[in-house]
Amino acid sequence: MKKSHLIIVLIAGLATVIFYETVILIINNGYRGAPLDDTYIHLKFADNFSKGYFFHYNPGEPTAGSTSPLWVILIGLSGFLNKGLLFNAIFFSWLFYILSAIIIYKIIFHITEKSNNLIALYFSLLFLFTGRVAYISSSGMETSLFIFLILTVIYIDFLNKESLFYIKWALCGLLVTTRPEGFVLAFLLFLKDTYNLLFNKKSSHFFLKLSLGLLIFLILSSPYIIFSLYTNGSPFPNTFKGVNKLYTENQYLDFIKKSTLFFLRDNFLIFLSSIAGIFFLTINSFKEKIFYPVLIPIFYFLTHLGFSVFVFPNSRHYGRYFIPDYTLLIIIGAYFIHYFFSKKNFLPKTQKLILLILLVFSFPYFIKIAYDNGNFVSNINSMHIEAVKWINSNISKNSVIGLNDIGAVGYYTENYIIDLEGLITPEILRYKGLEQFSKNDSILSFILKKNADYIIIFDNWYPGLSNLHKNYFHFIHTIFVENNLTLGDNNLNFYKIFRDK
Repeated sequence: MKKSHLIIVLIAGLATVIFYETVILIINNGYRGAPLDDTYIHLKFADNFSKGYFFHYNPGEPTAGSTSPLWVILIGLSGFLNKGLLFNAIFFSWLFYILSAIIIYKIIFHITEKSNNLIALYFSLLFLFTGRVAYISSSGMETSLFIFLILTVIYIDFLNKESLFYIKWALCGLLVTTRPEGFVLAFLLFLKDTYNLLFNKKSSHFFLKLSLGLLIFLILSSPYIIFSLYTNGSPFPNTFKGVNKLYTENQYLDFIKKSTLFFLRDNFLIFLSSIAGIFFLTINSFKEKIFYPVLIPIFYFLTHLGFSVFVFPNSRHYGRYFIPDYTLLIIIGAYFIHYFFSKKNFLPKTQKLILLILLVFSFPYFIKIAYDNGNFVSNINSMHIEAVKWINSNISKNSVIGLNDIGAVGYYTENYIIDLEGLITPEILRYKGLEQFSKNDSILSFILKKNADYIIIFDNWYPGLSNLHKNYFHFIHTIFVENNLTLGDNNLNFYKIFRDK
């Protein structure tokens, strides 16, 4: 990587951090909160982890409520150096964002046969100036770490160096402990290495090497799987089962529409070139029996797309679960444009102009999301942080509280929390599939059984629950947010529970 290019990438990355952080602080009068309530869920797990509780949300109750155990461990350990876990999470989130831009540069320079630094530089900048990537990197969530790890694994696989083989599988193990989607890449690399073993006449030495690599992967990835099985009977975290209950059988169409719209807004020229690259390179690969270097990113994108559409169609929060896939589209698009340039023999000046035009199309959405992001923080502050203040002033620390958003309230209060969405209270998930009337009765019985003193909920998430059971639910407070961009509802309602009816 050219030193001058490294300096440009670092300056662009730092400029983005300064711009996004400044916008957040201006909109929120100098207060820096998180743009997602889920950030505080990680912080709660991390805080308890640093206090000796291994994946406990409520101390004394182990639960697989985090989708990112590695992120929890990282932030938890950082607490020994700095007690401000929100600052730590945001710092690491931005750090991995900048490191990912450097890895993208190296990947693109490598797959363009080290013949075009220009494409590597421009696409690295394009990654940095993608609004959704910057937004999620400002959130304190694990996504930028996941992006960094998935890019690093792909880069090591591209290099195909024997000395890095075990590192590749070790990083795969860390990848799946960052987000479960990492299993998609691990599975594709396993197929690739198995194919090389069977059809490229690899020696028995390679078989032993692959076996050891997989053993390293399993050692790193299996503990949380075993922990999940032990705590909730599933190899996946509670989050997967809890969020999955929100979907309807027709929601996959909505997911496709929203995801396509997000990609087009990110940069419609990159999206179109990457889709053209997926079709052309995949067809050409089978036709001419050529294994293009970007086939692994292509197959990851297509596999994860299929999984997301039919199993986990979550497009909330700017499609945050699918943001890493846009990173792979950048790589695919860069390779396709390099292929196009090489066939057309464009002059360097013409190539530079085309790349500049591609980059410019990222800026409108990049700037818009910066201001949206500031308003997301404002929304969380106006509802969840205000809820924390009210609870700490009006509710005893010994009271049990039922919530549908457990992040900031759980992190900033000392109350025992019941999660009505099942992310840390998986027992309640058995009621989510019932008919509405039966569901309400079951939820009521559950919260009474758990000795809840209060519930704080979005009423529209539980139609009829508070109205049908007025003898049990006494309305005491509400928080209303007028300019709601990211919250589940405009009103958060507080109810005191009467158990003697």
